[in-house]
Amino acid sequence: MKKSFILYVDSLNVLLDLTEEQAGALFIAIYNYHLNGVIPETFWLKMAMNSFINQWERDSEKWAKTVEARKESGRKGGLSKAKQMLANANLAKQDLANVAVNVNDNVNENVTEKVTKEKKSIKKEFQPPTLEEVKSWFIENGSTAEAGAKAWQYYTDGNWNDSKGQPVKNWRQKMRGGRWLEPKPNAKPQDEQYRQLDRVLVPGSDILYKYNPHG
Repeated sequence: MKKSFILYVDSLNVLLDLTEEQAGALFIAIYNYHLNGVIPETFWLKMAMNSFINQWERDSEKWAKTVEARKESGRKGGLSKAKQMLANANLAKQDLANVAVNVNDNVNENVTEKVTKEKKSIKKEFQPPTLEEVKSWFIENGSTAEAGAKAWQYYTDGNWNDSKGQPVKNWRQKMRGGRWLEPKPNAKPQDEQYRQLDRVLVPGSDILYKYNPHG
């Protein structure tokens, strides 16, 4: 049973053709119609109610359509809301994934940077050579093992710092650039070697010897 209904002003014009008793009977019939769905059987009362009934049926159809439209709108709204919630969930999931990726990238970068620094630190850390290494290197470079032993002992006593107190980073460079590489005993100087070679190639050639760039 509907809780309310509409009476249109133009439909009430029928009251002008009725007596007060008939008008009262009409309103009682209207009440019974909406309460129990009863249509009066009296001819004149039935005719008087036709315009009201037709209007109420049209109103009911409109109301039914309105209710259906609201349901559809609510369904779409709920679906749209569900889609939005799903989109938000996916976005949140993607944000979490991005955060995880960024964290992993940062961790990897930090680890890589730390490893690189450690490698550089290891690479720069000086390891003093052994006595045998220095002696072998001196012999390979035309000097003697004794000269190598002197150089090794000098820098060992100085905790492998040079004459200016600076730490030695490349002992071979220090040995090569200093006074340590002594020639082997009885080794002829290079100039003398070249002169001997000239005399062997051109014996008795004093003029050639004078213009020889090695002479």
